[in-house]
Amino acid sequence: MNVLSGILIGLTILLGLHALPATAAITADASNSAQVASATSLTYSLTTTTASNRLIVVGVLTVGTTDRVTGVTYGGAALTRIDTVVPTSGNRIYLYYLLAPATGANDVVVSLSSSAQIISAAATFSDVHQSGQPTQQITCSNDAATSLSCTNTTTVDNSLHIGEFAGFDFVASAGAGTTQIAAISGGGLYKSTALVTPPGSNSVTITTGGTDKLAGVSAVFKPFAAAAAAAVKPPDIIQSE
Repeated sequence: MNVLSGILIGLTILLGLHALPATAAITADASNSAQVASATSLTYSLTTTTASNRLIVVGVLTVGTTDRVTGVTYGGAALTRIDTVVPTSGNRIYLYYLLAPATGANDVVVSLSSSAQIISAAATFSDVHQSGQPTQQITCSNDAATSLSCTNTTTVDNSLHIGEFAGFDFVASAGAGTTQIAAISGGGLYKSTALVTPPGSNSVTITTGGTDKLAGVSAVFKPFAAAAAAAVKPPDIIQSE
């Protein structure tokens, strides 16, 4: 094999490689929150971006330990419950999500099986992968603590780690590496301040001004990745004598 053949083989290897998928950065859009003292439903508006690959996350707190939430909708479309958690005594926390929510101004509606105080916060995002979500989820609670962390181990670079957290007697604040994106009485929706990179263990943390009953549900959402480019057909190799 002469030098020309070696060069052609090298080009063949390079041209035959598949292009890696292009990953978009998840972008925060809008948020809102509302509450009602005692009712079987709560309705409030949220305006969603027209950007592609959208996600809405809704957190709910109901006073008392009973599981009363029968459903959450946005623009009439049902959200999926990720999980719910409650300390031994305290308030119950829920986290819901919906991929590809309707754009524009639409209502978030939280429905209960019986009357209770309802507190809810919602946030929307774009450039989120539209299947296989969430990639991780966890619940956490403590009956007597001044801080609480929900820790997930992410597997996809630049993932969003978000959760609903609240205290019972004190107002929860964002802890280290955490940002509150929608406030409710006692807590709200919190996320990791930065998208999680590189993949690995990551915590969303709240702190309070005193020992409290704390609870949270958090989940990880991976970013949208464009399909990989098709492989380029390598050229035929002509061996020189």
